[in-house]
Amino acid sequence: MILYLVVFSLVSYLMGSVPFSFIAGKLFKGIDLRELGSGNLGATNTYRMLGLGTALLVGIMDASKAFLPVLFFPGIVLSLSQTPGSDMIAGTQTLIVLKMALGLCVISGHIWTVFLKFKGGKGVTTAFGVFLAIAPLASSVSLLIWILILYISKTVSLASVTTAVLFPVFLLLFRKNLLGSEFMLFVFSLAVAILVIYTHRSNIKRLLKAEEKSIGREEK
Repeated sequence: MILYLVVFSLVSYLMGSVPFSFIAGKLFKGIDLRELGSGNLGATNTYRMLGLGTALLVGIMDASKAFLPVLFFPGIVLSLSQTPGSDMIAGTQTLIVLKMALGLCVISGHIWTVFLKFKGGKGVTTAFGVFLAIAPLASSVSLLIWILILYISKTVSLASVTTAVLFPVFLLLFRKNLLGSEFMLFVFSLAVAILVIYTHRSNIKRLLKAEEKSIGREEK
């Protein structure tokens, strides 16, 4: 299994590394998002520079590039790992561990993309795609909370950080065995939340100083 896991982990990382916002900027307007606005390849800068429609398209692609490998690759790895006459049965824990491992690879690829000198986005949408494949109910509730906070505050970073912090709580509410057989999933959700906070550290500083730009204001 180790060989197949290594191969599909690499594929997952490469899929996560595809910088859809950068591609959209070049394709639709011939611009480099890294040189405009905030210089970030995230949703906010994509929205400001390319418009809502393109930002939504990029968001769907960023979530999909995480959702699809996390949903399908673990089963493929287990299937390829079986040998003739093997009675290996994939338990729930095994599948979750594989999904977490591949999910981490996808998120890492998005944040540290090999195609752009290891400088990518902040990982929120990609993390959502990962958890949507693992815990769809908690992820759907998180999306609704993100939309609500964004609607009230008009600040993407505040919505993203707050939802990332709350997501482990939603898992506790909707996963019965989270503090038992699925405890590693809880730990993984905490780790991803910390990673999101880390990638938004400059935004958090601006939020604390009341200097963070809302989506209705032009960012300097």
